[in-house]
Amino acid sequence: MVDPKLRRARGRSRGVSAPRNHASYTHRTVRAERDGAILANGANRSRKFQAPEGAGPKGRFASLGEAVAGFESARDRTLRYVESYDGDLRACTMQHPVRGSVTGYGCLLLLVMHPIRHAAQIEEIKAAI
Repeated sequence: MVDPKLRRARGRSRGVSAPRNHASYTHRTVRAERDGAILANGANRSRKFQAPEGAGPKGRFASLGEAVAGFESARDRTLRYVESYDGDLRACTMQHPVRGSVTGYGCLLLLVMHPIRHAAQIEEIKAAI
């Protein structure tokens, strides 16, 4: 099922390229820079964050195997969604609790970087014990 917010964004900028001096070009450039910042800093553990209310661990997996299976299932659903989405992921935005306004494409970048960040967090904990 496609999120209604994403559905509304479909087609808004498909096939349209703005001239370099057009305001939307600047807007797209800023978003591209923000996407680059997600990739450059997404796994950086020098800044620590507390997960927002409701986003923390819920204890729903009884084993590491179950957790891996849950991760792979969620990843597969995301991949299927992206493969079937025919709109411009940069044309839709959402509010992220840490990054603020993020494009759909930026959300995908966050999905890539988030487990990398957690892997680094696990390594920090292992080194401390």
